[in-house]
Amino acid sequence: MSKKSDITLGEIQKLIFGFCDKYLNDEYTNFCRKLLNELNNETDISRGNQKNWAAGVVYAIARANFLFDSSSFSISPDIICDYFGVNKNTAGNKASAIRDICYLDIGDPDYCSKDVVDAFTFVEISEGFIVPKNFFNKISAIEKMSDEDMELLKLKNEKELLKQKEERILREKEEKLVRARKKKEKEMNAGQIYLFED
Repeated sequence: MSKKSDITLGEIQKLIFGFCDKYLNDEYTNFCRKLLNELNNETDISRGNQKNWAAGVVYAIARANFLFDSSSFSISPDIICDYFGVNKNTAGNKASAIRDICYLDIGDPDYCSKDVVDAFTFVEISEGFIVPKNFFNKISAIEKMSDEDMELLKLKNEKELLKQKEERILREKEEKLVRARKKKEKEMNAGQIYLFED
């Protein structure tokens, strides 16, 4: 590996870790780190825009883990793109290129959470049905629970749903503020252009 490649890797890591510290947990940060290292082994990342590479790595991990789906721990493409200063097409295209270069598949245990891996791993149950592993695990655990444990599980699930709803509301507010800021900046830029045209 060249010195230039080492320097570029370090700079892209700083960008990614800065984003992860603000928006993602340790698990997703680790996935991003592993994907960047794999990418660095497969292609010359010193060529091209560092912010595009960083956004592409985060976008690819978010996509593989369904983080754009608001029903789970989530983040919007807008937050990724705004943080790195790239547009959605660039981030999405770079993520697709990274996916192809590194053979990143949904359900890959090196880059996906256990929930995602289990959702894409299938098992055959005793009745002969084939179901996702996460579904099978839930059935097995529920069958062994006492009534008191079932009530505790229901309460825990209700608390988790409330927490997810609150987090989603906060994310939506943040996204709304980001969109409003962009709109205001666009209007201000348009007004400046208009002033100079006269």
